Amino acid sequence: MSNETELMQLWTRHLRLNLLTVMSELPAGRGNLHLLGEAAGMRGTLGSSDQARMALDWLAEQGLVATVASDVWELTEKGQEVVEHRSIVPGVQRPPRR
Repeated sequence: MSNETELMQLWTRHLRLNLLTVMSELPAGRGNLHLLGEAAGMRGTLGSSDQARMALDWLAEQGLVATVASDVWELTEKGQEVVEHRSIVPGVQRPPRR
């Protein structure tokens, strides 16, 4: 595996964690694509709307978020467990201990 591929995988894991963390901080634990992508970028994982959508769709497949409307996702209990260090999901960066 090339260093570029490894770096992209690392970035993707961080993007997924940042999206979960952002949702955990929003009222009702939900947000739209634009808000979630921009907030994740403010946490250091600035990417395109397509990258954010792919990450959110992947998180939904894992049961960590739920799609509640077109371009709106909501954090699930399982996703909250990841943010709170109570669950480990391969493909999502572990959050730092606070």
